[in-house]
Amino acid sequence: KQTNLKKDEIVISSFAKKGSAYLPKELINSESIASSYYYESGLGGIHPAKLDKFLRLKNSDIEIELGFNSRNISAAANNKTFEDILKIINRIFTTKNYRENAWNTLIPKEKEFSSQMSINPYNIFYDKIDDILYNNNYLFSSTNFDKVNLKESQNIIDQFFTDPYGFTFYIVG
Repeated sequence: KQTNLKKDEIVISSFAKKGSAYLPKELINSESIASSYYYESGLGGIHPAKLDKFLRLKNSDIEIELGFNSRNISAAANNKTFEDILKIINRIFTTKNYRENAWNTLIPKEKEFSSQMSINPYNIFYDKIDDILYNNNYLFSSTNFDKVNLKESQNIIDQFFTDPYGFTFYIVG
């Protein structure tokens, strides 16, 4: 089928069933920042500054997401970086490099971001809509940063991104 991809552009998308909705209620706050923490620690064990520089210079991208009912890994590459991106995806499953200092810098940033979002009229409106639609369900509530936990966030990433079994990968390009 015809696409609007650039000549050497390759897009990788994957998903697996089960996401944050499958976690116990007491882990939801730690889950809400687990993906960000994994990025800040170094996705696939690669220091974030080094990974960002590589992706920027190679005109590529990669991200993970832990959603409500699914887990996702998305990437964009070209003919020259395709193999490297596949290696990084493999490292997402096989190599973790959790850094406590990443946690210590992430939490204040996330608190500030959350604080700014909570005074935005647009977000206030949609938070209220979520409360009404989902009957104040804890899965749709704001993160309580007093209840986030480093080890819990690490365990959540390990639980959802250690085994590629169950992931379906689509590669187009």
